[in-house]
Amino acid sequence: MAAFLVLATLIAPAVGSTIHADAPLLTAEVDTAKARLGDPVTLLLRVERPASSRSVFPELPQGLGSWEVRSRSEPATTTTAAGLQMDERRYGLAAYELDAGEIPPVEVLVVSAASDTARLASAPIPVEIVSSRNPEEGDALRAIKPPMAIPGGIPLWLAATLAAVLAVLAAWLVSRLLLRPGKESPSPPPPPPPAPVDYEREFTLIAESGLLQRGALKLYYTRLSEVMRRFLEDRLSVDSLDRTTSEVAADLRRAPEPPDTGIREGIIGFLEAADLVKFARGEPPLPEASAAPEEGRRLVAGAGQQLRARVETPAAVPTEA
Repeated sequence: MAAFLVLATLIAPAVGSTIHADAPLLTAEVDTAKARLGDPVTLLLRVERPASSRSVFPELPQGLGSWEVRSRSEPATTTTAAGLQMDERRYGLAAYELDAGEIPPVEVLVVSAASDTARLASAPIPVEIVSSRNPEEGDALRAIKPPMAIPGGIPLWLAATLAAVLAVLAAWLVSRLLLRPGKESPSPPPPPPPAPVDYEREFTLIAESGLLQRGALKLYYTRLSEVMRRFLEDRLSVDSLDRTTSEVAADLRRAPEPPDTGIREGIIGFLEAADLVKFARGEPPLPEASAAPEEGRRLVAGAGQQLRARVETPAAVPTEA
């Protein structure tokens, strides 16, 4: 395979700090400058950084522009001769369009010991995508060959006779089986109902996942929002998974109690706070972000308690005058 092609790298300054001599450096490489449709292309991201910082590579779950991400390696770290830490991660890409063009820039975060974040973006990498068809064949369409006659075989009249005999025999066997008295087989027992989801535990698991500590703020709030939306759809019958927060809020406010107004508005505020991070690149303070799972756990616990109270409380029976 051809040697890796090293592209120029753009270095963004860390938030709230100035660039210094040991600023992190990002380089991006590919293993080929030309590939056929669907052939794998390896993208290598390499970050050189001080030992006191750490790199956060993107997961790229939705692909990379016109390129499909087919595989991701685990990040690997080594120490350079200059005493710096070098982090590497490889992505297996493939293009299925001739005009896929260059691989767009990829952003890597470097978080310092003081929690300052540097955003490093690679330069776009040109890769030529060529057709898998042999160029010598040209673009002309091939003529359709006529059907080939195969000698031998069974005469048509004999095949029709055999088919009719087999049909009569099959009908006789089916009638014999249907008329024969038989024992009724017992119906299988119904499958047990699925165990209810412990949504309070789901929020606790997100708090213990380490996403916030690794700087994966968007993924952290995306998972918090998904758990809350699944809770609304599962327990409160409010369509939430494929709808905007404003649509969910309108349905939730029109729904009969429970939950009460305080819990409902808390859930709506929780989803709106997650949207600020997911779509507006908001960065809430660390104490507020750390408390978000506990806030979600408190809201679903309160709504669940009100649901149980409503089910267990019998409806009032009107008395006769």
